[in-house]
Amino acid sequence: MGNVKWTVYGFFALLFSGSYSLVQEQLPEFLEPVNNVTAPAGRDATFTCVVDKLGDFKVAWIHMNRQMIIAIHSKVITRVPRFSVSYDHQRTWRMTIKSVEVEDRGGYMCQVNSDPLLSQVGYLTVVVPPEIADNVSSPSQVTVREGGKITLTCKAEGFPRPKVTWRREDSRPLSLGADRRKVFPPTIWVSQEIVGAPHGGSARLECQVEAWPKAIVYWVKGSERNVLLAGKKHSTKTDESGYISRITLGIQGISRRDFDTYKCMAKNALGEAEVAVKLHEIIIPTTPSSSFKTSKAAMSAFAKHEVAGVTQFSFYYTTRLSSSKIDAPRYTREKSKSSGNFYLL
Repeated sequence: MGNVKWTVYGFFALLFSGSYSLVQEQLPEFLEPVNNVTAPAGRDATFTCVVDKLGDFKVAWIHMNRQMIIAIHSKVITRVPRFSVSYDHQRTWRMTIKSVEVEDRGGYMCQVNSDPLLSQVGYLTVVVPPEIADNVSSPSQVTVREGGKITLTCKAEGFPRPKVTWRREDSRPLSLGADRRKVFPPTIWVSQEIVGAPHGGSARLECQVEAWPKAIVYWVKGSERNVLLAGKKHSTKTDESGYISRITLGIQGISRRDFDTYKCMAKNALGEAEVAVKLHEIIIPTTPSSSFKTSKAAMSAFAKHEVAGVTQFSFYYTTRLSSSKIDAPRYTREKSKSSGNFYLL
């Protein structure tokens, strides 16, 4: 870079060598720095150089990036017609560039051919509005199958260098960066739409939610919109695995008013979903059949048989029944093929 500057400066100095005395009583001086200019492409830019005590010395303008002498004193040297110079015949010199272009940016030196040479530099920044380069960007419409992979490209040109950001046309959130998971609204389901429980007992209602971003999930009762919070009556538990969350609502000390329809609600930024679970009352008989007497073991077997319509059991207590005596209970897994009732052995 030093050699390049010497070539330009040396050439300029050579133009005036021998024309003036090397010793002057008063040397020129700059009264203020050359200004920097920022201009949009297509606008005009003007640099100002204020020199005092110029005397017989001359002022030159040089574009450092192009190594191009623009003007010496009031005479324009360059063949680029967009450059011009002016002088107020006192101390102020101006160099103007019409309709600046990107190639015009860089340093502009105001130089006085004194000994030693005096010079100052101002910088031109040409601002170019950002523009999408369609020829190297993705088409405006792209079709892809659901679950497939797609790469979208957007290249922008301009100065300063444009920053490219992505957003959905419908303004819905778009996940970018290290977490590039697929985004989708909640999907919700249950394994049991009806859950049975006796009066005074307890029950567990479960729902599963698949969503990303993660959904806010809660339970409400019937037509009420109040969220069921954890406390003495209700308990909640959430288990998460990837996109899927399992939410359990526990109900303790069930009373008549608790037998109702419960809704599991899920919401995220992309949508919402709900599913209903009915809590059904199980009636447990308190008296045996009028045709015979039975023990508590027999009643337990009968009660469990009634519950089997809602909840599955693997084995039951049964007992021999007669009108006169009750034998000791024992286990059985046998089941009548015709009636669906359990044998009393």
